[in-house]
Amino acid sequence: MHPANQLLNSLDPELRRIVYRATQAITQLPPRLRRIIQLIHLTPKQIAEQTKLSLTSVRKYLDEIYCRLGLKRKEAITLQRDVIVALAVVLYQIMYNEK
Repeated sequence: MHPANQLLNSLDPELRRIVYRATQAITQLPPRLRRIIQLIHLTPKQIAEQTKLSLTSVRKYLDEIYCRLGLKRKEAITLQRDVIVALAVVLYQIMYNEK
C-alpha cells in the first residue's frame, strides 16, 4: 500500500476528509505560501526568523493559508488547524515527493 494511503487510512474518517481536501489545496498554493506551510511545525516567530519576514507578514500568510485550505478560525482552534495542516503537508510531501 502506498504510504499516502496508509497515512490517510490511519485517520478518523472526518479528519481524513479534511486532511485530503487540505492536501489538494496545497497544490494550488503559490511558492511563497508553500514555503511558509513547510514550516508550519514552528511558531510564527520562528517562521519569521527562518524566512526573514516580519512576524506580521507571517501571521498574515498563515491566515491566508488557513483560508485557502478551508480552515477558518471559527472551525477549529489554532492547534487543531496546525495539526491538520501538518498532516496535509506530510501527505503532500509523500504524494509529490517534495521535501
